[in-house]
Amino acid sequence: MLLALFPQTLRETVSNGVAYLHEGLTELERRLVEHLFARGDVQVIVVSRSLAWGLGLSAHLVVIMDTQYYNGKIHAYEDYPIPDVLQMLGRANRPQVDDEGMCIKLLYLISKCMLAIGRNRFT
Repeated sequence: MLLALFPQTLRETVSNGVAYLHEGLTELERRLVEHLFARGDVQVIVVSRSLAWGLGLSAHLVVIMDTQYYNGKIHAYEDYPIPDVLQMLGRANRPQVDDEGMCIKLLYLISKCMLAIGRNRFT
C-alpha cells in the first residue's frame, strides 16, 4: 500500500484524514499527500508557508495560523510578505465545486501583547 511509503507520524495522521506538508518530506511523499487530498481521502492538510507556493490544490476553507514568523537573524517577529498571504488566501478557490471560498486568519495577539508587556516591564 502507498501509505507504507510515509514516515510513521504521517502514516498515522493520514489514516485519520489529516496530513501535513513541509520541507522535510520527499517529493514523492508530497505528491502522494496532494493526490490523497484531491481524491478526498485526506480532508485536512497543514502546509508550511513556503510550500503554499508550490501547492497545486485548492480548498473550500483555508485557515492561516498567524501572519508573522520569527526571524532568528534579528531576534524579532516579522510579518509575512503580502504576496505570501495572498497566495495562501487564493487557495480558498474551487470554481467548479463551490460558489465561494472561505479563509480564516487566526492571530496570536494575546501572546504577542504579553511579550510586549513583559519587555516594557523590564526595560
